[in-house]
Amino acid sequence: MKDKLLFKWCECSEYLMKVSDGCCIGKAEKNELIEAFGITPEVDGEESPYICYPSKFEPDKAPFYSPCEGAFDVRKYYYQRREQRFCGVVVGFKKVVVEGFLGVDTDYDPYKGEVERVFKHPDVIVECARVYYASGKKRLVPIESVRPICDLKEVQNA
Repeated sequence: MKDKLLFKWCECSEYLMKVSDGCCIGKAEKNELIEAFGITPEVDGEESPYICYPSKFEPDKAPFYSPCEGAFDVRKYYYQRREQRFCGVVVGFKKVVVEGFLGVDTDYDPYKGEVERVFKHPDVIVECARVYYASGKKRLVPIESVRPICDLKEVQNA
């Protein structure tokens, strides 16, 4: 399917739009957590300074403390689908992470001992076509939303 789309004039029905959802994991001192959010560690005596800020797409969740157990703490949204009809030329393909998870885990470093690290884990990956629809303007379009209209070589030779 990809070979039939490359360098073809295509009609697209939707594209992926970058999202700033506010979801992140930040590092703060224990006193700052209590002062700013009124959050205390769930386990007494735990001193981990990581706090998770959930996505704005999940308004019922408040910022919370991460116990650094390697679990997927929060869901992160990188792109969202937006419906819009447009035409353009497919110039390449790319796998795009649309949704994923952020978490904090405790690792062992032979030189430093126990170290906390923030990680991300992709969850939803979409195969996309890179489509140029105007001079210097491109969009990432899910492959299932691309329909070829004609070959550019045929148009140039006509």
